[in-house]
Amino acid sequence: VLFTVLKLGIAAVVVWVVVRGVAWNDQMQPDGHAHEGLKSLARRASGQWHLMAAAWGMLLLPFVVTAVRWRNLMRPQGIRMPLKKCLELTFVGQFWSIIMPGITGGDLVKIVYTARLTGSKRKAFITILFDRVIGLVALMTIAGASAGIQLLMDRRAGQSADSGNTLLNVFVMIVVMLGALAAGAMVYFSRHLRRWVGIEWFVEHLGSASEEAAEGRAKLEQLFRVANVMVLLLA
Repeated sequence: VLFTVLKLGIAAVVVWVVVRGVAWNDQMQPDGHAHEGLKSLARRASGQWHLMAAAWGMLLLPFVVTAVRWRNLMRPQGIRMPLKKCLELTFVGQFWSIIMPGITGGDLVKIVYTARLTGSKRKAFITILFDRVIGLVALMTIAGASAGIQLLMDRRAGQSADSGNTLLNVFVMIVVMLGALAAGAMVYFSRHLRRWVGIEWFVEHLGSASEEAAEGRAKLEQLFRVANVMVLLLA
């Protein structure tokens, strides 16, 4: 009971801090312009409910995609968590990512809650780590494509090469990193390349210790395959 009261108290304080920081009423800026508050924005948007509904849908869609992706990553580990629970933990993790300092606070909370539901901290950590890696690859792909398109537009506009040096460096760095990731995936998923590099011997040596280790190796390989397919689909 005491722990529940403590959790409710912390949640109430966090909500109070967030609500307190919201500008509800219009505020006059030093330059003479009025900054609209939340009440004025709500009144102005009340007549455009279809745009509000579309905005909410676009806001919720990434969370649903993230929850589906995370659930698919947990299945090779033997974790059968309903999509509703995955979505709930995704929202909880996003909330704590906003409140707590840094960008990993939400992931730590998701690991704790998932470990409580599944009884395995290791499996929870692996699935959330792979989910984070897939999201990072997706962001790198979008950034690289955007940088490449902008470089082409600058070249067609006849802008000087000096102005695009930074953008070119970013583009080259992203291409190199994605190329290294693709090469590593090809080596891992190709039996011939794995045997030539020595990964096959290492995996077999690691899995020959016991039946439990062999089962864990098979699950890890399946998880790698699922992650590779989801990178290709979602990135």
